Amino acid sequence: EYLRPECVYFPFYQDAAKVFAGYDHSIAMCADKRLPSALSTCCGGYSDRHPVDREDREWADVLSEYRGELLTYNGNRERCTSWGRSICDPERLGPFQGQAGHCIHHMSCADSFGSTAFIDKTKYHWTTAGCTIKVKVDASGMIAVVHSPDRTRVVNGADFYPTVQSHVHHEKTVSFFFVHWDEDNTPLGQKSYPTSDNGCGSSGEQLEGGFCLCDTTVVETAVFESEPSRSQVLEQLHIGAFDPITFDQGEYEVLFESSNLMAYAKSGEGAYSKHTIFRVVPDEFISSEYIFLR
Repeated sequence: EYLRPECVYFPFYQDAAKVFAGYDHSIAMCADKRLPSALSTCCGGYSDRHPVDREDREWADVLSEYRGELLTYNGNRERCTSWGRSICDPERLGPFQGQAGHCIHHMSCADSFGSTAFIDKTKYHWTTAGCTIKVKVDASGMIAVVHSPDRTRVVNGADFYPTVQSHVHHEKTVSFFFVHWDEDNTPLGQKSYPTSDNGCGSSGEQLEGGFCLCDTTVVETAVFESEPSRSQVLEQLHIGAFDPITFDQGEYEVLFESSNLMAYAKSGEGAYSKHTIFRVVPDEFISSEYIFLR
């Protein structure tokens, strides 16, 4: 049985892809292409693929190597290529019985389930379509993550677009949380975040109930430009990282090593980049276990 490792995933990222759930492409949301976020989804590849009277035949197969296997976007591309198929934005999955269609493992087909009520049981599939991540801002400055998948396909057999998964739906989400707004560049007497009073900023959309819906842009920069101290690393770095030895050989090289701090630089990215990983003991008097930060 595959057990997904515990990890922290970022709610905001660039170049998101649309993923869908349900054999009929009925539910959609965004996914990070860099992470194993969705099941295999491959189109075309053989002459009797249903529907046989169509040139595109964009009905997808599920090509998992084991039940519940999740792939990255590029991993899905490699899987499809290895089977002589292609990545796509399919009309639907299957069908897996009665007509030409393929699923390596029967239960992988059975797992193709989508629901806006049972989110934990819902399985997603990759598409080549894009997806935009937005934020819904309430009157107090708290935000909720909202997904806006590209409207490239209607639900198979229907004339309407897939519904956005409930926890990232702009009307249904209830998952608001606090963030640090930039108050240093805010004029005196004004709020540092978009509100209905300031027209939701320069590009936000006003929603009912005093909410604002705004686009997001992710900017990643390196924290350090030269060798930091152990205390600087612990105070200024807040993102966890994997032990560099878990990567392919040569992907990371030791940048420097001291008695209580070690740094690894990613090959081809320069000494101090957003990919540089620091190994540090969080409390020398309590534990000798290392943590990795970047």
